[in-house]
This record gives sequence, structure tokens and C-alpha cells, in this order.
Amino acid sequence: MGNEMSQYKRIRDQYQTFEELVQVGVSKYQIRQRNRECESGITLEYLTMLHNAYQDFIQDISKTIPVIRVRWDQYRSAQDVAEKLAEEFARLRTVRNVSFPGSTVMEVGCVGKTTSPVSGMSTIEL
Repeated sequence: MGNEMSQYKRIRDQYQTFEELVQVGVSKYQIRQRNRECESGITLEYLTMLHNAYQDFIQDISKTIPVIRVRWDQYRSAQDVAEKLAEEFARLRTVRNVSFPGSTVMEVGCVGKTTSPVSGMSTIEL
């Protein structure tokens, strides 16, 4: 987890401007509806550039950190969103084993201190 977090922070810092400026569902129409003077000069080209940069960021970060996209164009209750996120997150939590000829990877139960407090299992390579 620590390595994933440091990877995330490194990548996030490169794209921090995009994280702050790009919000899902922001469109030229919504900007007009808000009618804020400070947003009046935002062009469709600028929004397109931000959208493309954000998509590049998501593709880049998703190589090391799971990404769950949530469509916000239709209303859902907080409970519905939380349940759907929990389902998707559960699917992302998997263990992948890599083995080479002549080696065996097995999981064994441990007594006392374990490396996985959730499962109580440790991985041992023989």
C-alpha cells in the first residue's frame, strides 16, 4: 500500500492543476447557467483540453492505482453510490501470483503475527 500511495502522490503532483480544475460533468452549458463573471472567458477549446489532459492522467495513474469512474449525470442516492462503489472496490481487491519454473507459491495460515490482518494468511515462496 505504501508504494502505491507514493506512486499516486508522485503522479498526482505532476497533474495537480488538472485535479483542481477539472470537475466531472462541467460543460459549457453549466458554466453559462452559473453565469459567473470569472468563468465567462472559458472556451469550449479550453474545456476540451482540460478533459483530454484529465483523461491522460486517469490512464496514466490507472496503471498503478485502481480507478473507479462514477457517472454523475443521473441522480443516485448516497446509499446507492456507496453500495456500487463497495461492489466495484471488492472486485478490484485481488491477489495475483507470479511463478517461475522450479518455484512454488503457497499460502499458509499463521499463528500470532500475520502479514495480512484481514485474511490471516501469509505468502511463502519455496
